Amino acid sequence: MTRRVSILILLTTLLLGGWLWSEGKKPDGGLRIHLQIAAGALQQNSQTASVTLLDPEEVITVSVLPELTENQVEDIRPIMNGDQMGMAIQFDRRGASILNHLTIEGQGRVMVVYLNNRIVYSPIMDSVIDNGILVIPSGVVPKDIETMKLILKKLKAG
Repeated sequence: MTRRVSILILLTTLLLGGWLWSEGKKPDGGLRIHLQIAAGALQQNSQTASVTLLDPEEVITVSVLPELTENQVEDIRPIMNGDQMGMAIQFDRRGASILNHLTIEGQGRVMVVYLNNRIVYSPIMDSVIDNGILVIPSGVVPKDIETMKLILKKLKAG
């Protein structure tokens, strides 16, 4: 069952992101940010997916459509947290507004951050992000930075 859910999530991520790259070689991934759907808020016809988090192990429900993607990213930069690499994501004005809203409305729920088709960060929202910068403290590798820079360059080129 867990493998089936993981495959479904991977396929959904690939399909949702694929429309961006209609020509040329498609990069390996991108950025997708989902917010846990509050208990009791599921609508009968909503498109949702179950996500298995590893630390702590928990299965949550998120909307299939992401709240934020690389389309709202202005810039990224690697950060070091001891010997772990992370990433600071600077959102554009629209993305910053969405992020602010998510962190206000999502208090107590999990924000799931996919980077290049894998979960790299899944904090429980306990503070408001009002500066438009999301910091992923660890779990990022140099290939993630390269891929995101390539994606942002292609998006800015139009």
